[in-house]
Amino acid sequence: MNISRILHERESEQTLEAAREGLEQQADVPESVLMNRVQVILAEKRTSLAVLRTGIGLLTLPMTIVAFLVTTSSFWDPLENLVFLIPLFVLNTALAAMGIALVARAWRRIRNFDRAIEAIKKHANTLGYVIP
Repeated sequence: MNISRILHERESEQTLEAAREGLEQQADVPESVLMNRVQVILAEKRTSLAVLRTGIGLLTLPMTIVAFLVTTSSFWDPLENLVFLIPLFVLNTALAAMGIALVARAWRRIRNFDRAIEAIKKHANTLGYVIP
């Protein structure tokens, strides 16, 4: 992850926290505004779920490649193909690390969005019936 993405993620977490605190301080917010906020949060949550799905895919790809190599290992000699295996395992390690990073980031953001929705539901009593 690059530095600007990390900073953007921290800013979005701070923005959600500030919005939650601002919501608690406001007395009368129209329900239409609250529903619009929930819709935006749910759209962001769908994006995070897509990132989670991508991260899980990146985690399963190296396992699939290694399983294929183990299955076909009787047809080739690992010592003769070491030149190909070392870069492959380095690439698999990088893919697994990226997958873990994406899953962790998406998981953290999804929990943050759930907390923001709960704060909105607590603020508006009638929205608790609409939003599960």
